[in-house]
Amino acid sequence: MEEDVKAIPIVVSGYNRRQSLARVLQSLNQAIYRRADIPLYVSLDDGGADGTLEVARAFQWRHGPKSILPHSRPLGMREHAFKCMELPSEFEQLIFIEDDSYAGPEFYEFAVQVAHCVNVDEEVFAASLYSFDICEFDRLRFAPLQTGEDAYLSKSASTWGILVDKRKWQGFRDWYETNGQVETGALYVPDQVNFWPKTSWKKHLNRYLSAKGLSFIYPVNSHLTHFADRGTHYASSSANFQVPFVHRRAEGSSRSARLNTNNMARYDEFWELIPDQGLIDAIGLEFEFDIRRLKRTTQLRSPYVITSRHIEKPLKSFGRDLFPLEANVLQGFQGTDLNLTSSDAIPNVTHPADAQEVRLYMKDLGTRREILLTADRLLRKLRLKN
Repeated sequence: MEEDVKAIPIVVSGYNRRQSLARVLQSLNQAIYRRADIPLYVSLDDGGADGTLEVARAFQWRHGPKSILPHSRPLGMREHAFKCMELPSEFEQLIFIEDDSYAGPEFYEFAVQVAHCVNVDEEVFAASLYSFDICEFDRLRFAPLQTGEDAYLSKSASTWGILVDKRKWQGFRDWYETNGQVETGALYVPDQVNFWPKTSWKKHLNRYLSAKGLSFIYPVNSHLTHFADRGTHYASSSANFQVPFVHRRAEGSSRSARLNTNNMARYDEFWELIPDQGLIDAIGLEFEFDIRRLKRTTQLRSPYVITSRHIEKPLKSFGRDLFPLEANVLQGFQGTDLNLTSSDAIPNVTHPADAQEVRLYMKDLGTRREILLTADRLLRKLRLKN
């Protein structure tokens, strides 16, 4: 790394979860860095109550200067995140991490690798350190199409650990000043996003990406996992967003090569693959995917669609043997599960996942395990009622 290139600072946001804060700070200290001048900022909402201020003060950051920024009044999740993005004003980029996340050893190396792309590629708004293995909107399995690149693109935002470019963030803030009071009604985002709580700033980030045609870069292999600890958005801790993360790269490999977005798989606001021109030519029609059934007719932008919904007379049909499911279309696997039809044949309603659709995504657990899971869910609900 060139000596005159500034280190990318790290900003950690915390709010009354001292164990969470201690855990994420420990993960940062254990990561791999190729320089010793990396600034760390620990921003604490509500003055760092519940012992979080003491945790931040006691923490020994081994890789550069440390600053603690306790806010004297409760800001709330959205305003606190916005404050964090403005902290290191002299830097062009920063890494933002929430306190209930956990960074893998290679997270900073990945951030450095994608920093140039985030800065110069006008299609890219920011980069995520986290990679989903489920879709946020239906909680069904997700895996990106493998293209040989270390990353892929999505028009759906991430906030748990991200690399942000200050210039592009300012574009979002300017848009938010005009559009931030609108909580619902964005056309090309899933219904779930429109009805996320008012404390969410990711809902507005998703709306902005859709309005401006921008994307996040996501790593194919995650460099961060998320505990979803009890707090503003979670009544109890959840393991839904725990994912494997990179622990180490093969000996002799490096992240010196810059990423090429032209070769990356692209996903839309609904976590559906955006067909490239080669696939459109192979099908012979301009189409989009609606395999998760999250789109309404008014949210379809192509004249044709490949969907998992039942269609009486599809133009073409494909199977479900390969995963991710779009691979069946790419490889031409025939079947009756994924159907090509005219977009106006899709009803203007979302279609909740039924048992058949769930089985498109989930592995067979076996009858005994499925019965055990069902019984456990029912018992938990009964306990909550009592």
